[in-house]
Amino acid sequence: MRKAAIYCRVSTEEQRERETIKTQLDSTRRRCQAETLPLHDCYLDYGLSGTVPFEQRPAAARLLHDARQGFFNVLVI
Repeated sequence: MRKAAIYCRVSTEEQRERETIKTQLDSTRRRCQAETLPLHDCYLDYGLSGTVPFEQRPAAARLLHDARQGFFNVLVI
């Protein structure tokens, strides 16, 4: 059975204040619903540059851990 996780990130405080991550989250949740994908969890990193390695971002590190544990097998970004 497929189970999804969502990852969203914004890199600046301005994007955070404009709720850009909320827009990403709404869009990815709709995608999961459209594909009838049960959702395991949402992983959200706020105000982190894309130059920060993925595994060093707090939510991304948790996402990698959960993926290794097999909690989900589809990632929606």
